[in-house]
Amino acid sequence: MLEPLFIDVVRFQIVVNLFREKNDFTTLKEKLWISDWNLSFHLKKLEKAEIIHTEKAFSWKKVKTFVELTDSGRKKLFEHLYELENITKDIK
Repeated sequence: MLEPLFIDVVRFQIVVNLFREKNDFTTLKEKLWISDWNLSFHLKKLEKAEIIHTEKAFSWKKVKTFVELTDSGRKKLFEHLYELENITKDIK
């Protein structure tokens, strides 16, 4: 079954970026070309569903928010991609 949270393009892009590596908030925002508010909105939805985990840490005397994919989020991404592959197989 497709993961409903990944139907949204921004959330899908977030998860795909986090699959590759842990990111800080600013880097993720710049990669996706979205506003602070927009990224925060989507991260809250993903965190509530336990797809991502956020952590605050000090970096150069500033607090940074780091975001990473959880094991559950990684599994849901694989399942989502598997379903997409099955759908596209039927189209070919």
